[in-house]
Amino acid sequence: MSQENGKSVEASPLTLLTDSDNIEVGSDDRPSIPSLSARNVIEDSSIDSLKNGITDMPVTETSAENMDAANVSVVPKSSTSGSGQDVSRENHLSAEIKQEKDSEYQQLNGTQKVENNCDKSETCVEETESISSHLAASVQEIEECSSNLDEAKNDEWMDILGNGQLKKKVLNQGRENSRPTQGSLVTVKVQSFLENGICFQDNTETFILGDGDTLSAIDLTVALMNFGEKAEVTSSSRFAYGKHGREPDIPADADVHFTLELLDVQPGPDVDKLPTIERLAYGEKKRERGNELFGRKDFSGAINSYSKAIKFVDAGGGGLDGEASVLQQMLDCKLKCYNNMAASQLKIGAIEAAMRSLHEVLGVQPDNIKALYRLGKVYSSKGQTEQAVAILKKALKLDPESKLLHRELSWLTKQQQREAETEKSLYKRMMGDISVTAKKPNKKQGGGVLKWTLLAGGAIAAAASVLFAYYKYGH
Repeated sequence: MSQENGKSVEASPLTLLTDSDNIEVGSDDRPSIPSLSARNVIEDSSIDSLKNGITDMPVTETSAENMDAANVSVVPKSSTSGSGQDVSRENHLSAEIKQEKDSEYQQLNGTQKVENNCDKSETCVEETESISSHLAASVQEIEECSSNLDEAKNDEWMDILGNGQLKKKVLNQGRENSRPTQGSLVTVKVQSFLENGICFQDNTETFILGDGDTLSAIDLTVALMNFGEKAEVTSSSRFAYGKHGREPDIPADADVHFTLELLDVQPGPDVDKLPTIERLAYGEKKRERGNELFGRKDFSGAINSYSKAIKFVDAGGGGLDGEASVLQQMLDCKLKCYNNMAASQLKIGAIEAAMRSLHEVLGVQPDNIKALYRLGKVYSSKGQTEQAVAILKKALKLDPESKLLHRELSWLTKQQQREAETEKSLYKRMMGDISVTAKKPNKKQGGGVLKWTLLAGGAIAAAASVLFAYYKYGH
């Protein structure tokens, strides 16, 4: 029984049942709903109480302080009748049923969570395995690429000419963007090896880049090196010592290996600003280089070196200062270069160029025996045997003991005799029939026929002379 507005209000059994349905139990804020069996028990108890005439069923109010925040229960006031005990059992039974339901719900929820977690775990494991597989493949690819890159770096040969005959491999990097330009004065440490490993050169060379002062293999490679760079070079014989080699240490057609280090790069010399003595030094060095190439039968290379030398020692319009002896040495160097260049030009069949070079020498030294000999060779090559014989006779007077001059003059004299005999024989063949016809004229034809026969013979003789001249000088 409760107090409401100062009056006592009896709690009906039906009201009690209704309130019991809304009691909150547990921490999850869900209403605990009694099962159907519990409801039947409560209804049977209430009916029995009514039948026994029990109308006053006071209910003990539970204060807010005594209520559990998570589980509120209504307990009927104790009574001497059995109905109070039935209500108490009813409440106790409802609490047990609710607890069982909560336990089942928690178990079911936990099972679902476990199953979900298992499914997620299996998916995560599969994803992890897939990621690990891809990662391992990526790591392997990276290692392969790194290995290939290291191999490429260790075996990075530059094919300078694109034909495999001259290749360069960097051993030590130099300063970036510091390559020498054409005409620079460079200093290079050079080590040269044959294919059997024998080192035949270990020194330092200083030369003008691009002037042909050194081997083509070195000249071409240094142009692609940075200052301070060290490189390994392999070269075919074509860009080293050629098919003739260099006796006694370098055989013919020998491939050569080099180790080059670019030690210094300076601007090339300005010929017009150089002192006379330095111009002479450069000229002599290039002349000697030309002689070396001529000895190896590299006639084109020799011509290039002689031409470069002449630029250093040629006074041109004057302007050279210095002692008379130095100026004479420069003139001698110049004439030697022209003379030797003519010999190289004769070797490659540049006849007209050789004649111009020889005139440079003979214009200053008309009795230069070597120049006279070579000029005789030039005329002989042009088929002008008489001029050649005359020049060689002049040279022989200057050097009567020269076996070379005697041999060449003897050959030219015999050649001149052969040419005379050939000319005479050809003339006879061309004129033979005409002479016979002239000796036996036909009386019926008269003198007119003889006249025309002689004219025809003269024309044929003239044609024969032209043909012989072509044969003699046109070759």
